[in-house]
Amino acid sequence: MARRRGHIDTQKALEGLRKGRESAIQVCSTARIGSPPYRLATATLEAIDDLVGELTGDREYLWSSAAKTPPRERSGVG
Repeated sequence: MARRRGHIDTQKALEGLRKGRESAIQVCSTARIGSPPYRLATATLEAIDDLVGELTGDREYLWSSAAKTPPRERSGVG
């Protein structure tokens, strides 16, 4: 079955974004504050949180390790 353009698999996207966010946090926690890797990882966290907010309606959805409940479906996203 062909995927239709504009349909976002929110759960799959959130899984990947969670992993990316964890990696960016790891860089922030080990890089020298203010260094290029630190600044880029911080910008990555901001971008991930913005995208998560767009997908779920809650920019802080991934901030808790307990974020396991699927987000509510939003019409018009994607």
